[in-house]
Amino acid sequence: MAREDGTKTSYRGVRRLSKGRYRIRVTTKDKATGKQKELDRVVEAHSTEEAALIRQELKSELDGQASSSTRFTVSGPRGFREVAEQWLARKLSRRRSDGSPALVEGTRRRYENSVKVHLIGYFGDEPIDEISAEHVEELMSDLTSPPNAMRAATVNTQLRILRQILGTVKNTAASDVRTLPEDDGRTTESEPNLLTQEEVRRFLWVAKTEYPQHYPLILLMFSTGMRISTALALRVEDLDEVNGFIKVRRRLSGKDVIPGVKRSRAGADFPPLWPEVAEALHEHRSEFNPAQRASGLVFPTRKGTHRTRTILNNPYKDICERAGITARLTPSSGPRRTATLLYRKAADSAVARHIVGHTTTKMHDHYAPADVEEKMAAADSVRRGLQFETGYSSGDQAAKTGVTEDSDSLTI
Repeated sequence: MAREDGTKTSYRGVRRLSKGRYRIRVTTKDKATGKQKELDRVVEAHSTEEAALIRQELKSELDGQASSSTRFTVSGPRGFREVAEQWLARKLSRRRSDGSPALVEGTRRRYENSVKVHLIGYFGDEPIDEISAEHVEELMSDLTSPPNAMRAATVNTQLRILRQILGTVKNTAASDVRTLPEDDGRTTESEPNLLTQEEVRRFLWVAKTEYPQHYPLILLMFSTGMRISTALALRVEDLDEVNGFIKVRRRLSGKDVIPGVKRSRAGADFPPLWPEVAEALHEHRSEFNPAQRASGLVFPTRKGTHRTRTILNNPYKDICERAGITARLTPSSGPRRTATLLYRKAADSAVARHIVGHTTTKMHDHYAPADVEEKMAAADSVRRGLQFETGYSSGDQAAKTGVTEDSDSLTI
């Protein structure tokens, strides 16, 4: 069969073949032998970003194999439990070049829960070579059945992990099973999880009057498009009031503080610091107790520790109700989507993309797709450009089009 090259994407080693299908290529050098190792695989993913994440996992897998003094091989029949536990141990033991764990604590717990609870809990000591695509489909059916049915995205995560485990013994059963569609209706044209400019005004007014303790955080997120995990990790020294920007260089993952922004541990973003936000933060800090001041955090608890990412869940619901906002709005991505759209309307799309920290235009459009107002404005601009109300040149062109010097409008 001829190899499908696909279309180049903005991610290294990822090429798009068709909707939902990507070709991933990973290469590494074995430090022991000096030989080049390569992995070339076609995978299923709902977006280029997801395909890039799959590639990253496969690269970590390949790097681990290349740097390991004893390769992971199978001799004779083995049970799923044994292979899965060995795969998990290698996954959790990986380190970055600086010596830090490759996986943050929250991700480690999710891997452990997936492997030990769901996968080993289902397959147990079943001979791993005998696991078939039918067995995998039965697992997915079990995970999606009441009373403890999982979301499609969670089930697909189990499937991707299972593919890696079975892949260590060259069992392709899980690779032959398609992932579930992940359309859970959280973001649609009717429920875009963002606010209009007028709704933002009402939302912020109610937040300031009814929830003054949360208003600075809410205003910061709407003005920058910052994720709540990033906002809660901010320190006072990150605020540059003189130059009017914020240096974003860390984020929360569970109870862990992770250096860098979400896309890179070495990266940083510089969103704007509005005077109104700076003033609200000054007032906020003026009420700090000694423990809060000593913490150096912008949004500490009364004990001077990091707040949890669910702190705005209930206030958001109440604020929306008081402000007469019926649209669905979540603290996790609602402000980010809203800020993206408002900045894009006020400035060039590239400028808006850099303000909110999107690395690709695809991600930028995902967070704030063109709304009806933008489409109508663009249509009106094109219509005016055709000069329907002014008429135009006479002569041969007029004879061809039926427009004369006396015409005061364009007739089609």
